[in-house]
Amino acid sequence: MTQSVYNEGGKAFTCGEDLLVNRRVKIEPGTVTIPPEVIYADAGEAYAGITMSNEADGDKISVIVRTYLVVAADAFAVNATLYGAADGKVSDTSSGTAQFVALEAATADGDVVEAVRL
Repeated sequence: MTQSVYNEGGKAFTCGEDLLVNRRVKIEPGTVTIPPEVIYADAGEAYAGITMSNEADGDKISVIVRTYLVVAADAFAVNATLYGAADGKVSDTSSGTAQFVALEAATADGDVVEAVRL
């Protein structure tokens, strides 16, 4: 079994638009790229992390994030909004408050995937 750990620091993403340093970014809705695309988080929106440099659309960028390994209750895609599910797992089925965004796809119940906390 994979040890439950979290990462806090720089993680590589793809720019979904031109991005400047020290700005809040979110995972771009509908992104399927690996690493996922990030774009600016606007007023009132949750963010995934803070940019560490200036980069152009399509370039790789380091973003300061805190990620967690979570256990899937079902299959879901990269960038899925995840909610709490039974037995401490997560699911993309809306239930209560959104808790994470998936950085990896889950193919089945019990998959361990990396996610960013909202």
